[in-house]
Amino acid sequence: MSTYADYGIDVPAGSSGEIRTTCPECSSDRKKHYDKCLAVNLDKGTWHCHHCGYSGGLEKRDHEEAPIFTEVNHVHCDLTDEMIKYFSKRGISKEILIANGVCTGRMFDHSLKKWRQAIKFPYFKDGICVNAKYKTPDKKFSQEKGGESCLYRFDAISGNEVPEIVICEGEIDALACHEAGVINATSVPNGAPAPNAKNYEKEFSYLQSAEAIFDRCTRVILAVDNDVPGKKLEAELVRRIGVEKCYRVQWPIGCKDANDVLVKYDKSKLNECINKAQPYPINGIYFAFQHPSLNL
Repeated sequence: MSTYADYGIDVPAGSSGEIRTTCPECSSDRKKHYDKCLAVNLDKGTWHCHHCGYSGGLEKRDHEEAPIFTEVNHVHCDLTDEMIKYFSKRGISKEILIANGVCTGRMFDHSLKKWRQAIKFPYFKDGICVNAKYKTPDKKFSQEKGGESCLYRFDAISGNEVPEIVICEGEIDALACHEAGVINATSVPNGAPAPNAKNYEKEFSYLQSAEAIFDRCTRVILAVDNDVPGKKLEAELVRRIGVEKCYRVQWPIGCKDANDVLVKYDKSKLNECINKAQPYPINGIYFAFQHPSLNL
């Protein structure tokens, strides 16, 4: 909602009910410029000047009209040709998008102060859409206000028959893995913490609802981005899940993440990278190896 200051109206802090103050339209031009001729009703958010007749009210801004997320079933939107083309360039097929409920949506861009069309990634848990994340073409993100914080593709990793899961850094990487036949792929909902971030405990609250999954799995493969934030995310996931279960993926040179591998190579290469994940190193434990030149 807009504020009284946006209209040049001075309202003392802690005021309530109806007050009198100077009018931004006429007081400065009057001999009695100190006369409090503007009546402001703080309960209704309206005002009226008894001298010049200036009246108005606080306006609600579009982004504050967005309701708190209460959706219990995902309402599927259109999957436009433009979006299909966008994902096709990233090696992700229309069939994978449909299987995961990906479609068009709207998010409010706070920097531009307007609603924009965006990609909508619904978050399903126990068959119910509990959250949704949005991404614009210029990589701006938003989540539903009041949505549940959980891993993406939760239902794909929650079955008892799944002995291991693959955790990516973003939804598109999880979709790339699904495209390559890795059906037990998920992603964190908030991306990686900033390199200089210090207080980010709440950012990992999504792990709480997946505790039973981690307890059951024999392997948790970390397929995060190959950059500084990605490494920080990897280390934090290891610390919370347990190093004894964690494996990490090494991407080919020139590839930062799973989608890079899919685009620059193919599905089989991405699958190979996942299958060759190595145990996360434990401090104090070293593995002996034989150099090929020794011929022993």
